[in-house]
Amino acid sequence: FEDTRRSHLVVALGLSRAEFADDEEFELAVSAAASLGTRAIRDGREVSVVVSERTPEFAKRAVYAVRSLPTVTPTRLLDDFASVGLADACLPVAEVSRIVGNDTAGISVAFLVVGSTVELPALRLAATRFPVGVEVVAVICEPEAQPRFLRVAGLTVM
Repeated sequence: FEDTRRSHLVVALGLSRAEFADDEEFELAVSAAASLGTRAIRDGREVSVVVSERTPEFAKRAVYAVRSLPTVTPTRLLDDFASVGLADACLPVAEVSRIVGNDTAGISVAFLVVGSTVELPALRLAATRFPVGVEVVAVICEPEAQPRFLRVAGLTVM
């Protein structure tokens, strides 16, 4: 028996300044998201890496979009991660999850890379934005925290 469905991994990183305690935490999150993406590329997996889109200062309402980073090679992905930065006006992780969940076909595992200020209810809401059957893993990046693992309905938190 050979499974005909290929696994499609998604790595999502929000850029909202409100979701990170400080710049060090954000840099750790960028590193974690980049590591997950490059590992998937090197393993030959189908992977999508997305970050929230910034809303320009002149816009009257929030830009409801995400930006896909190129996953053709690990080097190309890492080069694009070098241009990623925090923004005051962009979508929170739950809305990033909604867009990715609606626009990406065949997702099997979704990694949500977030900062320590994102609370469990927001992560649970983000997990519900993916189709049924998608394994959602929230990676909370907090430099000085003790590693821990939590499993709640439909969500794994690390």
